[in-house]
Amino acid sequence: MSIAIDHPSWFYGFEYKPLIPPADLEDNYRRGRITEAEYTKSYNLQLLALDPRQVFLDLGENAILLCHEPPGQICHRRLVAAWLEKCLNIFVPESHYREPKVML
Repeated sequence: MSIAIDHPSWFYGFEYKPLIPPADLEDNYRRGRITEAEYTKSYNLQLLALDPRQVFLDLGENAILLCHEPPGQICHRRLVAAWLEKCLNIFVPESHYREPKVML
């Protein structure tokens, strides 16, 4: 399930628009106009306007939220996971992708 503004060309899955951050928020952060703390605060305000139970029902119990950020970058998917964990008292596990080894 994608909650990103843009998707890789190979992605043909579903998206969940209520969790997609506003384009201007992403742009302002990427251009250094706002800090990570400001980004996080603004995105968390977006989450507070949503009903976490409804989001969980909409996504489905086995949903996987995709992230396209490299390690160490701010990740709104992780902010969503923390919000769901706090509001619903659930655990949202991380799944770490590993680049395949090239065999010659």
